[in-house]
Amino acid sequence: METVLNEKQFREDLRGMLIETGWSQSRLSKEAGVSQGCISRFLSDEGAGMNLRSFDRLCPYIYGSQRPAPAEPGQPEEAQHVD
Repeated sequence: METVLNEKQFREDLRGMLIETGWSQSRLSKEAGVSQGCISRFLSDEGAGMNLRSFDRLCPYIYGSQRPAPAEPGQPEEAQHVD
């Protein structure tokens, strides 16, 4: 079975990653090398797209090897980075 990732699913997965890990858009922006404005526009505007370069840079943080560990309650964002 082939899995198809569409824009709506990617947007939901990105939101879920931010919530689950406690990362801010700014933190993800710095880690992935994608502008915070790009992330913000994509999450806030259902009609906003994202270029392939930004998509490629974000995917490892959402689905792959760079995905941060889930946040622990009360843990500061800075302490959540997984090396």
